Amino acid sequence: MGKLETRGRELSSIETYKNKDYIFIPKADSQTLLVSFAPHGLHDKSGNIRDKNHQFFKLNTLSKNPESNLLFINNKNNWYLEKDKGEEYHQLLIPYVSKFGAKNITFFGSSMGAYGALYHAILLDVNVIASNPQISTLECMKHGQPHPVHNNLHSSLARMDPLIEMNEIYQRKGQDIQSAIYLMASDTALDRGNLSCFLAAIPNNVKYVIEKLKYSVHDYYIHDSKDLYDRVRVLHQIRNLSNSYKGGI
Repeated sequence: MGKLETRGRELSSIETYKNKDYIFIPKADSQTLLVSFAPHGLHDKSGNIRDKNHQFFKLNTLSKNPESNLLFINNKNNWYLEKDKGEEYHQLLIPYVSKFGAKNITFFGSSMGAYGALYHAILLDVNVIASNPQISTLECMKHGQPHPVHNNLHSSLARMDPLIEMNEIYQRKGQDIQSAIYLMASDTALDRGNLSCFLAAIPNNVKYVIEKLKYSVHDYYIHDSKDLYDRVRVLHQIRNLSNSYKGGI
């Protein structure tokens, strides 16, 4: 595929793996990798990109002065599961895990993207930052409000098979979870409900931090690259602890 230009800068070519677009931006002096999972709504109901200049989450922000290698992937509103429970995404990501090592990689995303980041991070033993993750179909159908422009959230959820559930991740992975998890949840019924589902399902041995936000809107609240990489460093610290860790902010 062609080159992607952002703010006048030409970036690496957009690649495709089995109909999944992604872009890798290398940083030669870094041994770490940050992977961005795009949220719901970047595709329309037919699966077409709404705006080709904004098809990857936080590409403009993170590519300006990157602290690490970067990988951006997106999804056609099916929570990075599709019909194969995410196996094709899994295969896309495995070569990067092999190259950089699981402990040196952090997945991150917001909303639908946060679920995709959580799901694949836990299966691949990498760290993850999940901002307001949509991790339960039932909670999202009950509390999720359709976007005033991208009004297809509920129709996307209604088509989901398999359903979005945290238990699905742990059933696939088992008890040997190496990932360190940083979960952010706003003070909305949607995000409080999903946080409760996360805490009810998570095994006792998992290392995680919960940051409860006082905001009353379901959104992404990491304001810049520094805020994001500060959380990446927190995950590296707690992953190295010998015992399980459960923290709150």
